[in-house]
Amino acid sequence: MGRFFYFASEHHSGSRCGKGVVGVGGGTRESYEPYTPDQQKYKDDKVVVFVLCHNDESRASATMSFAPYDWARPQNIPTTYMMETFFYTNLLPSLLDTAINPNTRWIGSLSWKAPQKTSIPLVHEMLTDPALAASDVDVLAFFIHSPHESMAEYSNRAHPGLVEAMEYILLSVGETKKDVQSMRADPSVFKPFYANYLVARPSLMRTYVAWLSRVVLFLNIDPRAQKMAWVDSRYDPAIIGGRHCSQDVFNLPYYPMHPFIGERLAPYFFHTRKAKILTIMEYQQNKDSQSR
Repeated sequence: MGRFFYFASEHHSGSRCGKGVVGVGGGTRESYEPYTPDQQKYKDDKVVVFVLCHNDESRASATMSFAPYDWARPQNIPTTYMMETFFYTNLLPSLLDTAINPNTRWIGSLSWKAPQKTSIPLVHEMLTDPALAASDVDVLAFFIHSPHESMAEYSNRAHPGLVEAMEYILLSVGETKKDVQSMRADPSVFKPFYANYLVARPSLMRTYVAWLSRVVLFLNIDPRAQKMAWVDSRYDPAIIGGRHCSQDVFNLPYYPMHPFIGERLAPYFFHTRKAKILTIMEYQQNKDSQSR
C-alpha cells in the first residue's frame, strides 16, 4: 500500500498552532513534499531524533532548546488533524531511507515542547548509553502519564470514548481480540507511553510505520471510525500551559480524538509485537537502585 496524504495547514508560520483544513478526516489526498536531509549529514550518526515543529516559532524554540544535542534534528511538519502522527505515516518512511545508516541504533521523535513534559538530559543519557545501545531493548519511551494506571484506564478517564474507538479500529484492521484487550492490562505488563516521544531500532520502526499507515487510512475512510473520532476528547491544553488551538486546527470548539488515537497506536503496536520497551521512568529507577 502506498503512502496516503492529508491536506496540510495553509500556514506553517505565524500562529502557534497553524490552521488546519476542514475535510482532512474524510481521506482527502494531497501530496506534501517531505524535507529530505542530505544523507552525508547523517553518515556517522548512531542516533537520529526528529524534533517535530509546526511553524517558525516552534522551530526557533526547538533549535534553541535542543542545540546541545547532536542527535536532535528539527523537522517541520504540516498541521493536520492527526498532528504528530502525520510525521510517522507521511514523512518518516522517506526519511528512513536517507537519515539512517548501518550504524544507526535509534530513530524516532520528540516534539518541540518536549522540554516542558520530560527530562531532556535524561533522554540524552538514554540515547547515548552504550549499554542500552548494545542491549536487547527495542524501544525507548520518554513520556509517561499516570504510571499506575493501564493505558485503557487513563484514556477512559482523560478522553471518554477513546478506548472504544481504538478497539473498533484495531479489530477492524485485523488485530486480535486478545491483543486489543491488552491495553487494559496492568502497566507492569503493558507499558503505556504517550505523545510520540520515542525511539526504536530502525528495522522495527519500518515495520511500525507500514502498519500505522494502514490503521490511520482505515480511520480516515471508515464512516463509523470517523463518527467515533470526531467526538469531543475533553482535552484541555491549559492543563499543560498550552493554548487552545482546536478552532485553528479542527474548526471546532474542542479537540476530537484523532491525535490521541494516533499517539496510543505506538505503545499498542510495540507491545503486541513483543518488542522490549524501556521507559524513562524505569531507566531512572534503575539508576537510583544502582546508586544506593
